[in-house]
Amino acid sequence: MRRAPRTGFTLIELLLVVAIVGVLAAIAAPKLMNSKDRALRSAGISDLHSLIVAQERFYMETGRYGGIADTVALKLPRSTGNTGLAITVSAAGPAARAGAAGFTATLAIPGGATCGAFVGIMAPPSGMPSGTAVSTPVCW
Repeated sequence: MRRAPRTGFTLIELLLVVAIVGVLAAIAAPKLMNSKDRALRSAGISDLHSLIVAQERFYMETGRYGGIADTVALKLPRSTGNTGLAITVSAAGPAARAGAAGFTATLAIPGGATCGAFVGIMAPPSGMPSGTAVSTPVCW
């Protein structure tokens, strides 16, 4: 009488597969988290670039850069999750009106990062890497 061949996996084979999957998951999880953070930072940089373009359009129409109160007039789209937009405008000289000389903008990114940019005679936002060029959005 012939015996039918056994089918299935041994316990050792199953444990080996589970261990391999666990190691691969441990390697992949931090990579996925880093890619999410990079995507949020990219969205913040994109939002600030859109703000700079909107500010330049607003400047051509009004002769000044807009502050937070002017965000409706700026028609500024913002990515979901990016909050804490702060715009500071500056005047050149005591007789100049606010916003005539430049602005700084910062944006809070989920996860504790901040993105910012500055235009005109404004100083860079606090925490911005030194050597950042004018009108260049950057995250830190």
